Amino acid sequence: SPAKVAIEEEAIRQADTDGDRQASFAVRMQLISTATFSGYHEKALVAFSWCLAEHDRDPDIYDVDRLMWRYKWVIGHLPHFLQVSRQQIHEMQDDMEERFTRLGLSLRPVEYLRCENAMMMGDLDRAAELSDRWPALPRDRLADCPACEIDTTMEFLIQACRDEDAIAKFHEIIDRGMSCREVPQRCYGKVIRSFDRLERKEEADEICRQGYPLIAKNRKFLLQAAAFLLHHLRHRN
Repeated sequence: SPAKVAIEEEAIRQADTDGDRQASFAVRMQLISTATFSGYHEKALVAFSWCLAEHDRDPDIYDVDRLMWRYKWVIGHLPHFLQVSRQQIHEMQDDMEERFTRLGLSLRPVEYLRCENAMMMGDLDRAAELSDRWPALPRDRLADCPACEIDTTMEFLIQACRDEDAIAKFHEIIDRGMSCREVPQRCYGKVIRSFDRLERKEEADEICRQGYPLIAKNRKFLLQAAAFLLHHLRHRN
């Protein structure tokens, strides 16, 4: 929530004033999580940049796995920032790949994020190439959960206008009761585009009825809220 973000920002100021770098790191790590999952991605990016530099300064005292998890969150939202160039996004992807390789980790999450970023930047050809690559790589402790991975596959199918296949993936998530911090919440606002293109209005209306309450109070899901609004505007008459 915005209130929790504000409290953690105040805690960061206090830790910085006290010169307690480990406390500054710990609170920023918490802020990255809070900001990411409440839609304040710019705050997460600033806090993460500080934490990454601090870890590189003294890597032996910080939990690198927790930091790499947050690296995934940050890279996943980079295309939202107009001030971040495509080249800078690719450089951060390459930096993540180098760090995962040094740690002996699978590159599945790296290629997965490259696929997500390509979709967000409108490069569907690149996304198609990567959508075949990342599932073939082994899962390990930093792989995304199956719910998120199926949601990303669904998003690719939607963008490729393979609407029946996308709807099948949506039902797989719902019927299997798959969930994480953002799934299935974000799925409804994505798949409604497929129902609309197939002119399955009654089902699309039901998707709105079920899905909107799940995202209504979180600015992180602004794109999904916009999809619901567009559906209603199309059918208001």
